Amino acid sequence: MAPARRLTQTGRAGAAAVAGVAAWTALNRAAVRRYSRRPDPVDPRDLSMPADRREHTLTMSDGWDIHVVETGPEGGPVVLLLHGITLAAAVWPYQLSALAGAGLRVVAPDMRGHGLSGGAADATETGTG
Repeated sequence: MAPARRLTQTGRAGAAAVAGVAAWTALNRAAVRRYSRRPDPVDPRDLSMPADRREHTLTMSDGWDIHVVETGPEGGPVVLLLHGITLAAAVWPYQLSALAGAGLRVVAPDMRGHGLSGGAADATETGTG
């Protein structure tokens, strides 16, 4: 008789867990639908790079060109902004403007293979392939 009772308690706990997951899923879907209807709080025009930026292209010894965006006073303390994978220096418009406004020289390179940085057409030409 004890095993049957244990099975019933386990069945109730399992049913409660399934019901809890189902309720969470329904609430999560409702929240996603509600959030996706909201307009984007950031105006795309606000994501433009600062007008006073300086852009450079540095050619590395292996032939890769690295695109660099710079803003702020040339003699100011330097802040280096490095983006993550699949991004580019264009992700920093707010930071570039704010830090330059605080008197800092801000440098944001496009890492290898991202943004406007590019490399040699054939990696074997540079000895890296």
